[in-house]
Amino acid sequence: MLIVFMFQTYFGFGQFKFQINGTNSTLIISQKIFVKYKSPSDINYKSYKDDSCQIKNGKFTFLYDAKEPVLDFQFIIGNRIHYILIDSGITNVSIKKSTRNKKNYQLIFSPSKSNDLFVRMNELEVNERKGFKISSEQNTSKVLNFSNIKRRAELSEIIKYPQDYYSLIRLYDISFHLNTARFNEINSAFIKLSQKNRILPIGLLLNQRIKNAFALLPDKDLPFFSFSSLDGQHITNKNFINDKVIFFFYATWCGPCKKIIPILKSMNEKFNKEIKFVMINLDENKGEWKKIISKFQINGLMNLTDESPMIESSNAANLLIDAVPQFMFSKNNKIVFKGILSDFEKNEILINFLNK
Repeated sequence: MLIVFMFQTYFGFGQFKFQINGTNSTLIISQKIFVKYKSPSDINYKSYKDDSCQIKNGKFTFLYDAKEPVLDFQFIIGNRIHYILIDSGITNVSIKKSTRNKKNYQLIFSPSKSNDLFVRMNELEVNERKGFKISSEQNTSKVLNFSNIKRRAELSEIIKYPQDYYSLIRLYDISFHLNTARFNEINSAFIKLSQKNRILPIGLLLNQRIKNAFALLPDKDLPFFSFSSLDGQHITNKNFINDKVIFFFYATWCGPCKKIIPILKSMNEKFNKEIKFVMINLDENKGEWKKIISKFQINGLMNLTDESPMIESSNAANLLIDAVPQFMFSKNNKIVFKGILSDFEKNEILINFLNK
């Protein structure tokens, strides 16, 4: 039994996604989370709705916030709680009925008496990064404060301590913030990890992300994908073998996506004879997808959607669509670019692709 647990160092709210596999009840977070926190012992993850923790088809999702002063997990897996310690530095696990809802449980992870977890993080990370500091608080011998952490970690810091477990965690985190062209740097750090770390579930997940990224580099064949059109047809990579294509991955709740849609519509009017513009929606609510097509009047573009929401989509996993908006350019079945484009309309990669 295993919980692969990821702390992130960002703002906002999101979801944990756990996958339960087989008789060993393996739990793996498959969706990155966003939370600004003071210390690993000062976070409370709890469901907003009691029914949001229910298991369906071997999967469950719960929402969280980070305002309560307890490391507090609440979820239901039948009548059992499944867990394993993520690190030898955590030895005490308390399981009790939730005081808010007797159907839920609190799963509380505590550091060992020697504070191995915190000391190890201090030795390897804290002194190397601005914004990390050790502080003393009442009833807490050592905690980490992450008050002014930068949004993007530096790969050089990971490479300094390649055999440490926390290097694997940070490296996995960084992999969500780099375009595929930089995954050679991720791989260079990953192969320096010990074999023990590389074969951990989170290590296997990162290794698969690296393989997926390498398959998305320029001049590689378009990988397999399958999306659905408005009329229910299945459209795959084979439909674009001889075409020049701009694939745009978006969601209706994404503000930056909505700013790009009119630009793509205008580009389609100018370049539609040379380039196919393919809008790929990753919403769970397909009604919202149809509304945005009508709102922006983009029926003239190819509109596709994934049958699964982004958090569960095998297409999104294979294409490394971890956030939106994202793009993929291809020509004659070969990838030209895949990733995030800043300052989209003026981006040199886009301009070169449009005019070549």
